[in-house]
Amino acid sequence: MTSRSITGLVLAALLAVPAAAQAQSKSGSSSGSGIWLGGLFGLESGEESGAQLRFDAEVPIARPNPTLQLAGAGTLSYAWLSNDRGVFEIVPSARLNWTGSRQFGAYGDIGLGLYHLSQHGFDDTGATMRFMGGAWYEMSPTVRFVGEIGLHPHFGDYDDTTFTLMVGAKFRI
Repeated sequence: MTSRSITGLVLAALLAVPAAAQAQSKSGSSSGSGIWLGGLFGLESGEESGAQLRFDAEVPIARPNPTLQLAGAGTLSYAWLSNDRGVFEIVPSARLNWTGSRQFGAYGDIGLGLYHLSQHGFDDTGATMRFMGGAWYEMSPTVRFVGEIGLHPHFGDYDDTTFTLMVGAKFRI
């Protein structure tokens, strides 16, 4: 490699730094782009009622306009219900995010996944769906507080549609 080509590479790298910084600042804006990880806790109610703990991961897919974003969401949850009933769920879903202002927005999910129920030595595995809506408040570009409400129909021996009311926090990575 000649000194001329090395100089050219160094100049190209120096010119690329401001462009990369500008692209990073645009992707780091509060418009909802980027990967979010979070946890939620709340009420699950149906034939049996109790508490649910859920972990979410959200990955952007497309942005049709500046206020709407389509994302893929993956969730793992566990519900401690009455009568020693425990329900573990894995639900991938499509999420539509709407940014109302710099600090406030809303989202909706529709997903299809699996559940595993255990109660007094009885185990059952089947399909579950999620229809959910929520709102968020962005405290900083990397922290959001969320609240949501949802319906979860289950199919199989555990044939129950549960209602959830959850609150939590999400963090941009």
